[in-house]
Amino acid sequence: MSTPASSLPPSPSSARASHPTQATHPAHPSRPSRFTLPVLLVRWTLGLLLLWAGLAKLADPAAFYVNLLTYRLPLLPSGMLRFAAIVFPWLELLTGAGLLLNRWSDAIRPLAVALTALFVLALGQAFLRDLDVSCGCFGRPLFVWTSRPGFALGRALLLFSGALFLHFNRDDLTEAPGQKLESHS
Repeated sequence: MSTPASSLPPSPSSARASHPTQATHPAHPSRPSRFTLPVLLVRWTLGLLLLWAGLAKLADPAAFYVNLLTYRLPLLPSGMLRFAAIVFPWLELLTGAGLLLNRWSDAIRPLAVALTALFVLALGQAFLRDLDVSCGCFGRPLFVWTSRPGFALGRALLLFSGALFLHFNRDDLTEAPGQKLESHS
């Protein structure tokens, strides 16, 4: 004798579907989704700024290299700075695109933290050593004061805080860390 379908206990997926007002988190179905506007705004802002910075540096890599030399970073030879002038813009571009598209978060979010931490370290040492350098972060500045180490350091600290916020707040992820969501097509 078969049991009528209406007397079977609901499956977890059908139980979630029966409560349309309570969305569930895509990476963690057992907890409600907290897809928050602040997470989205921080991710998009950081993504756009990194994309802009990467494109500005790619447009004039020689100027970015000259800016790196003015930081007089201790223990870094000019060959390593030349390598950084080539690689960093591409890392910024990749990180910015990954944040905007909300993809590869297991790699992109730690990369955003690492990049912004490097910005803080470079600008912090320039500020502490009272070096008169232009930030070089976003190409030619619209206003001279925005590229000065004190202002640029404050901006870098905000970007670093945003990257940390995203790294530890994973509520907007579309897939669980290390695994893909099932396709429903």
